[in-house]
Amino acid sequence: AAVLARALASVHGAAPPVPPAARGAARAVGRDALYHAAFNFPALLAALGAQGWDRLRDAYMQLSRAEHYGARQTLACSLHEVARLLASGTACALAASARLASNRVSAGGAQAASPLLPFSADLESVLCLFLIDGAEVKMGALRHLGDTLTWLTPASRVRCLPMIMQVFRHDGAQWRTRELMAAQLVKLCHLFPASVVAATLLPQAVAWAHDPVAGVRAAVAPAFPIVFALTKLDPATQVRFFETVISFSHAASFRGRLFFVEICAALLAHDQDPDADPVDFDQFFLPSLAALAADRVANVRIALARLVRRMLENRMRRQSISATLADMWAPPPARDDWVDQEPDLDPQSN
Repeated sequence: AAVLARALASVHGAAPPVPPAARGAARAVGRDALYHAAFNFPALLAALGAQGWDRLRDAYMQLSRAEHYGARQTLACSLHEVARLLASGTACALAASARLASNRVSAGGAQAASPLLPFSADLESVLCLFLIDGAEVKMGALRHLGDTLTWLTPASRVRCLPMIMQVFRHDGAQWRTRELMAAQLVKLCHLFPASVVAATLLPQAVAWAHDPVAGVRAAVAPAFPIVFALTKLDPATQVRFFETVISFSHAASFRGRLFFVEICAALLAHDQDPDADPVDFDQFFLPSLAALAADRVANVRIALARLVRRMLENRMRRQSISATLADMWAPPPARDDWVDQEPDLDPQSN
């Protein structure tokens, strides 16, 4: 708390006057105080609890706009922890308020209004601010983006989405950044309605599916089973999803066809869920998958062979899979009619 008070004094410019000879050292001490205040803010919040947010809010908002780059960076890296602490504490407070309101209602009193989550709008603005900051601050916020949004309200998530998509589209010059964002896209698919996922997140997943770096493609592949599960209740959206996925199976680039195998592998892994329907995969994806057995690129055939081996290890589905593959991979019949029926002519007969 003393470090935080000292840092805030330097932020406000309210520190006592310093002699000119000692200003350099005082400036360095102030910068260190800012960094330590930002670094230890989650611990201070954990000690005070969510009920202390009203006292810490102004300090946190000022630290997030401080000129000290390192302070902003460490705040960006811990944003998801601050959101978790506030959400957990608020959830406990809401449960207690709900019990108290229920007791009042049962006693004949008026029903209390449901309290809101006051911290969500604050962290929403901080997140958007970090997403337009320098590279290291932005990476700190992106590394736990899905975890941060998990603790915000649905309305705050929707308001943050345009800024997030702008970062996804324009800040991927480095392949490691694209890989990180692709991994976060998988988490985001759980946090938005199916219509938003299909209209906004799915096109970005398709764009990363064509990435020249295999790590980026592998990071985004698990998003497709999630989209598939979300679109089951909306036939029009599901048709769009089927068309998008199956288009990879006959892509001109081998990377697209290889990615189709990766999507099928992710779908099969998701298919282990007891609520999943294996008929969906057999009906919509297995024929296109089997057609890749004759692909001209060896990498596609190797990936398919590994996947088929895993598929055949599943006893519950081996019969249906084997039947489909046997029908489509059966060797061609002998073509006796290819033999020339014209009589041989002796060139010396003339």
